[in-house]
Amino acid sequence: MSFRRGARSIAMFLLCLPLTLGGCTTATSDLEDELPDSLSAFQLFDGDPARLVLARGVVRYEINSPSFCDYADSDLVMKLPRNEPIRYSRAGPFEFPVGTVLAQTFSYSDVERDGSRRIVETRVLLRRADKWIGLPYVWNETQSDAQLELLGARIEVHRLVDGSEVRQQTHIVPNFNDCKRCHRIGDVVTPIAVSVRQLNRPSPTADRGGRGQLSAWQQRGVLEGLPADQDLPRLARWNEPASGTVEQRARAYLDSNCAHCHNPHGAASNSGLQLGSDIQKPTTYGILKTPVAAGRGSGGLMFDILPGDPKSSILMHRIRSVEGGVMMPEVGRTQIDEEGAALLSDWIASMPSATDALTEAGKVGIVTSLSPAELSKWAEDSLTRGDARRGAEVFQRQDLNCTKCHAISGKGANVGPDLAKIDSKNKPEYVVESILLPDRSIKEEFRAITLATESGLVVTGIQAYDDGDEIMLRDPVRGETRIPRAEIAARAKGGSLMPANLAASLRREEFLDLVRYLLDVSGNSVDAQPRADE
Repeated sequence: MSFRRGARSIAMFLLCLPLTLGGCTTATSDLEDELPDSLSAFQLFDGDPARLVLARGVVRYEINSPSFCDYADSDLVMKLPRNEPIRYSRAGPFEFPVGTVLAQTFSYSDVERDGSRRIVETRVLLRRADKWIGLPYVWNETQSDAQLELLGARIEVHRLVDGSEVRQQTHIVPNFNDCKRCHRIGDVVTPIAVSVRQLNRPSPTADRGGRGQLSAWQQRGVLEGLPADQDLPRLARWNEPASGTVEQRARAYLDSNCAHCHNPHGAASNSGLQLGSDIQKPTTYGILKTPVAAGRGSGGLMFDILPGDPKSSILMHRIRSVEGGVMMPEVGRTQIDEEGAALLSDWIASMPSATDALTEAGKVGIVTSLSPAELSKWAEDSLTRGDARRGAEVFQRQDLNCTKCHAISGKGANVGPDLAKIDSKNKPEYVVESILLPDRSIKEEFRAITLATESGLVVTGIQAYDDGDEIMLRDPVRGETRIPRAEIAARAKGGSLMPANLAASLRREEFLDLVRYLLDVSGNSVDAQPRADE
C-alpha cells in the first residue's frame, strides 16, 4: 500500500467515526469510490499548473454573485466529457453529463511571495453516474500540484491588502463531510451557483458578437436548450451598485452565501428561514421572523431581520460574528465580510421601522413586560373571543414554528412540552405569559443549556438525558446531538428555547384564537365562558 493510499484509509476511517455520533445519517459509500489522489489527474491545466492555463476542452466561467471565502480570489472552470453538452434548466441547477468536473481554485496575493499569487486549494465536484462527489485538494508549497485531503486543512497566509497592508489569517480547507453538508439538497449532493440567474452574464472571454456567457456556450456546443429571444432571469452582482437596487444586491448576497442551506430542502430547512432571491414572503426571508429556537446564535435578539434596525437583527449578529456556533455561514470562513455586511446593514436600515409595521391593523407587537391587568385582559379576551378552530390553524403555521418543538397528545416534536399535558390547574394567564414572555414561566426541565467541546463545537438545546458518559441535547434545528462528557470544555444554562415575541406579528384576534386552542387541548377552558359569537 502506498503512503497516500494508507493516509486515505486512515482519513476515511476518521471521517466515518462521526457518523455513529449525534444521529448523523450521512452515507459513507462515496469514500469507497476510487478518487484521484492529485488535482493533476483531472488534466484541467496546461504547462505550469500555478499559471492556471486551461487545458484543451476546459472552460473558464464566471457567476454574477460569488460567495465570500475570506477574501480569497476565486477561479471557476469546468471540464465536460467530449461531445456531451450541458442541458439548460430555467429552474434549479443546469443538468451536467456524467464525467463533468467543476473546479473552484482559491488563491491570495501573498506578501511572503512578494505579492505574487499563492494558490491554497481547489474544490472539485465530480459528476458520477448516480451522484456528485465533492473533493478538497490542497496545493503544495512549490505550487506544482494539489493533493486530495479528505480531512481538510488549515493554511496560514499573509494576505496583501491594497498593495501594502499585510493581514495574517488562517484559510480553512473544508473536509469531505463539509463539502457534502453545504452541497446537499435533500439527500442529493448538488452543485451550487450553476443556475441560469447566476450564469446569465457577460462572457468572461472576448466575444466579437457581444454575446452573453450562455449564448457563447450554446454557440460552441457546450450548452443545449437555451431559449431564444427570451428574457432570462439574472441575479444582481451584490458588489456592483449599477447591477441593481440595494435590496436586489442584498438579496443576491444572501442567495449566493446562504440559500444553499436556507431553502426548503437544504441543511437549514428546519430554521424556516429561506434566503433565495426568489422568495416573495417577507417573513420567510427573515423580516419580523422569530428564530426557531432562542439559542446563543440569536444573541438575545428577537427577529432575524428587524426593519430599520440592523443592530437588533439576528441576521447581522451572525454575519458579523466569527464565533463557533454563532457565525453564519458556519463553514468556509474565518473573517468577517465587511463589504457584504455593510450592504446588508444598508438594506435593513432602509426598511420602514418595525414600530410602524407592527402597529398596523392591531398586531400584538413587541411585548417586553406585562402588568397584572394586561395579563388578565389577554386571558379574559382569549376565553370570550378566541376561537379554538381558527387557533388550530394558527398553531400549524410554518412561520410560527410551533410544531417544530411541541406535540399535541404525543403527535409532533419532542423539544418542548406536550401542550395537551399542560397542568389543568394552570390558569389562562399562564398560557398567555408562556407565549408572550417565555423566560418568565419556564420549567427547569425545559431550560436550555449550551455545551462547548474541546474541538470547538458549540450546541444549545434541551438536555434529553445524561448517562454519566455522554449528554444528549435536543433542539429543533439539529435534532439530537450526543456529546461525550470527556469532550465538554464549558457548560452554561440559558433560558427558554422558545423565542420571545413569537406572536409579535400576529393580529390580536389570531393570538386570542391560538391561546383558546391551547387552553382547549390542555383542558384548561372547560369552565370557560362561551365566545361572544356563540
